[in-house]
Amino acid sequence: ASNLNEMMQVINGNSGNCLIAPAIFKHINLTGEFHGVSNIFTQGGLAHAQPQQINQRHSHVFLMMQDQIKLEASDLPWKEITDWLSKITIPVVPFGLGANSMQHMPMELAKNLPHDMVRFLNVLSEKSAYISTRSHYSSDVLTSLGIKNISITGCPSYFARGPFFLAKKTALTAKQK
Repeated sequence: ASNLNEMMQVINGNSGNCLIAPAIFKHINLTGEFHGVSNIFTQGGLAHAQPQQINQRHSHVFLMMQDQIKLEASDLPWKEITDWLSKITIPVVPFGLGANSMQHMPMELAKNLPHDMVRFLNVLSEKSAYISTRSHYSSDVLTSLGIKNISITGCPSYFARGPFFLAKKTALTAKQK
């Protein structure tokens, strides 16, 4: 990317997204060269992602997700993304899909989501063995939409230290209390 705005668009405006794919690939021990679309959630983001070629050349499609389930994401190109996803015939593996709302409980948010976003979520469910979500709240929104193949994994960045990392609880010092 030639400037900060272009770089932030590639990572969907969230610098933490730079960590997601490497963390997941490290956790499941994937190595080698990977090909992909930087950001399918931008207008024209799928212009070079030809489903027929993807189906022929690859074994899986990994979708590194973030907090796309929110009313503020209504203007994303959901129809274009869903039409593209519908043409994928190889397994789809979505990681870290999240929902956010400061104003709505999960069922209320689910009722207010735009039709094209709900259609995307249903097609994603049909194409995936499981949808990895970031939280119980995210899973509750999907469940409210009738989606059941959910696994709560947390943010994919949690996997950055590899599959065998265990966080150790340490006692607080008097100063920390």
